[in-house]
Amino acid sequence: MKKYAVIYEKGDTNWGAIVPDLPGCVSIG
Repeated sequence: MKKYAVIYEKGDTNWGAIVPDLPGCVSIG
């Protein structure tokens, strides 16, 4: 199983998550 670093960002009204090693892998909610 591979492990990837995930960067979480807190916005004013939501959260975002980015996986730098996987281009295009972004989540906002």
